[in-house]
Amino acid sequence: MIAATSNGSIAPRLRLAIAAILALALLLRLWGIRYGLPWLFYFHDEPQVVLRALRFGTGDLDPHFFIWPGTLLIVLAFVSFAGLFLAGRIAGWWAGREGFAAAYFTDPTAFYVLPRLESVAFGTWTVWLAFALGRAAYAAPVGIAAALGLAVNAMAGHYAHLAHPVTAMTAFTTLGLLAAVRLAHDGRPRDLWLGAVAAGLGMSAQYHAALLAVPLGVALAYRFHDAPASQRGRWITRALLAAVLALAVFLAVSPFTVLDYRAFLNDVAWITLKTGGAAAGHRGVLQGLAAFTRECLRPALGAPLGIAAIAGVVLALARRTRADVVLLAFVAAYALLAARATILNDRYAIPLVVPALLFTARLAAWLFDRARLGAPRAAWGTVIAVAALAAPLALALVETDWTMTRGDTRIDALRWFEAHVPSGARVAIDMQRFWNSASPPLAEDSTRLAARLAESQAGLAGGGHSGAYAEYYRYRLAHPHTPAYDLRSTDLGDSAMTLAAYRAAGVTWAVVSEEALRQQKGRAAMGDSSGLVYYAALEREAALAATFRPERWRRLGPEIRVYRLTPGAGRPTSGGRPAASADSAR
Repeated sequence: MIAATSNGSIAPRLRLAIAAILALALLLRLWGIRYGLPWLFYFHDEPQVVLRALRFGTGDLDPHFFIWPGTLLIVLAFVSFAGLFLAGRIAGWWAGREGFAAAYFTDPTAFYVLPRLESVAFGTWTVWLAFALGRAAYAAPVGIAAALGLAVNAMAGHYAHLAHPVTAMTAFTTLGLLAAVRLAHDGRPRDLWLGAVAAGLGMSAQYHAALLAVPLGVALAYRFHDAPASQRGRWITRALLAAVLALAVFLAVSPFTVLDYRAFLNDVAWITLKTGGAAAGHRGVLQGLAAFTRECLRPALGAPLGIAAIAGVVLALARRTRADVVLLAFVAAYALLAARATILNDRYAIPLVVPALLFTARLAAWLFDRARLGAPRAAWGTVIAVAALAAPLALALVETDWTMTRGDTRIDALRWFEAHVPSGARVAIDMQRFWNSASPPLAEDSTRLAARLAESQAGLAGGGHSGAYAEYYRYRLAHPHTPAYDLRSTDLGDSAMTLAAYRAAGVTWAVVSEEALRQQKGRAAMGDSSGLVYYAALEREAALAATFRPERWRRLGPEIRVYRLTPGAGRPTSGGRPAASADSAR
């Protein structure tokens, strides 16, 4: 059923199977691609790609941003914008650069969909690479099973909807692992060069693609061991050249890491401080691994697939084939790096999804082989077993994709707020200083926009985040939105004042996001409960005006609560009740 031909080419049925899986992966990544647009509230990293790519059009090719570094995504976005600009000039949509920029501020949908489509392409390509890696490491059925599992993986599929470098980095990491496995088995120098290029391009998306040096180093050790003594020196030379090639590819895509080295070093220092533990307290390796498993691996794999993957790792440790050792080396290096971080995001586990699926599929294939079911039945059994283990994740991805086309708590809260709260009101809101992905995207008045512009130019946000928003603030100052509000950011609770202080400052409304509460509860678990004081006071002393809750298959987003801090501020809620439910507040 699913086997390669004797000369190593892909059999027709196998081609059909992988084509169907790729089509499924593409569909699941395109479905809901317009989510969050045109409000730009959904994911705060996307403007870092889009706004900086647009800035390239001014002739300044320095991204002034090196945290990911994400340069590859910015360059690709710029190329797509150049194509959009030329198409618009031919079609008469805009007359020049000013009209092109105005089109972004009027409706930025196209400017976000284009780089999102690039993530879709990277995500779908990774499904193919998962097949190729599984086939090279173990067998074609293992590759088909891994590709199917990745195609329907909820976290990998969801982040492939976004202009975020994790999807591109995962693609190049998987390509590098494929090169390493081939190199370890009797590979040729071209596999080493491919791995070096993959590492360089991966690093230009996110730095930790540099961990490919570990599996590539293991593969080189195998080649060194197998080579006659007279040829071992060549492999040492090739290893050094591969390191130079990887660095050269990285610098070719991200030259300003050298040309603007001061900003580069500052950003690297900032991200090291943020993720390395100095900003939030250190913990041991075992504690870090436990946290990474709980906060990242469990959401990425789910319990059934996660347990099976652990069993597959045990089998790999027992058998220790060359492919096993190469993949285990990467998993161990990545997990140890992740264990050092005290600030974790679920997407950090995405590069480990493919190895987890490979270990799971290899375990299933091994079990069916020992059961002596015959090759066709064992192949089918491997694919069906992985599909069954991945079924909960597939259902979650379908639900998310479907709901992304329906509604969001933040937009419903926005509409309610603009209908019930007069323009110019002072509002304490759970958002970051320079972006808002946690709460309704309320427009800021001219006073606050001017202050934000001054702060962004002063570089008050860490890692250069704020600079991307300067042109946005300038445009909003020149083209004010009504209604607009005097928004006082809580930095997701990190800089929240007391309720009495807000009232004394004339703040009459408060918008609370579940994301801020989750962050402050996490800090409280580490011994700092100061951030929860403000929220507890709201519950006791303020009037709850409306609540907007996510609903399965109907509405995404965090739970949003709107509080009235002073009696009679604004108009009463519909129905005269003190708090509107998720349904009645629409």
